[in-house]
Amino acid sequence: MHCTVVDLGIIPFREALALQEKMCALRAENKIEDHLLLLEHDPIITLGRKATKEMFRVSPIEIRKMGIDVIEIDRGGNITYHGPGQLVGYPILNFSRLVEEQQLTVEKYMIILRRMLLAVLRDFDIDAWQEDGGVWVAEGIKIGATGIAIKSFPSMKVTKHGFALDVNTNLAHFATIAPCGYPNAEAISMQKILQKKIDMTYIKQSIINIFGDAFGHSLEVGNRKDMFI
Repeated sequence: MHCTVVDLGIIPFREALALQEKMCALRAENKIEDHLLLLEHDPIITLGRKATKEMFRVSPIEIRKMGIDVIEIDRGGNITYHGPGQLVGYPILNFSRLVEEQQLTVEKYMIILRRMLLAVLRDFDIDAWQEDGGVWVAEGIKIGATGIAIKSFPSMKVTKHGFALDVNTNLAHFATIAPCGYPNAEAISMQKILQKKIDMTYIKQSIINIFGDAFGHSLEVGNRKDMFI
């Protein structure tokens, strides 16, 4: 199966969300093939279906003073932060094919996404494990997350949302919430662990290399101008 990878750079979350909606509908009509979108977001806190107000550590007023947007979305999971320096991936995939050919369930799909993040971290000698939708480097210290939605169409099911890895993330922004809804959890970045800024281009290429093998895709790099934005 063929898959196009597009690097969108830094893009507002709401713009990326609208793009995903368009692409899911087009994928269901077989007007586009599978895609993997790689990007970073302007600062935003997203609230999954299980998020509650108790998961905020500061008031909404203080959050907005910091220039952080807040939005409720249709993915599973709790609360998370996205911002520059965090690599986000949105696979737009024919999930029905993955169910048929690889016997994937939703949980198995999410496990594969987290394994991709673990493989990237191992390349930097960072020990980590996956648990409860996140990737952790120590007890209560989180470095990555997954949160997805599966859209059902008459012709097929299509994936949206995906994964996030804290590469050079602003951890002060992340401190405004309880990561993944855990009251005592903290976020950490590759930059903080390794005490140096990490080349985001290298991380993106690592994800691309792993993604094709994980889902049986042959990959090619697409162009942002073709993404309807």
